[in-house]
Amino acid sequence: DVPEDLAAAMALAGVTATYEALAPSHRKEYVRWITEAKKVAGWCETHQIRMATHNPLGPISAAACLHLRAASHQ
Repeated sequence: DVPEDLAAAMALAGVTATYEALAPSHRKEYVRWITEAKKVAGWCETHQIRMATHNPLGPISAAACLHLRAASHQ
């Protein structure tokens, strides 16, 4: 199950079809990665630590970075 904010970020980045092409287990793992990264972003925000996202892997990673930046309020 994809959180609404992640689905919106993937749609904005144009990678929804790429995400849907992944195996169900990979989709679940991707959503788990984003959820964990958002927790870290929250801790960084609480302690006033800046976070720098980057994109070393391609369109799915780009969507992840976009989503994380949008969710982190930094």
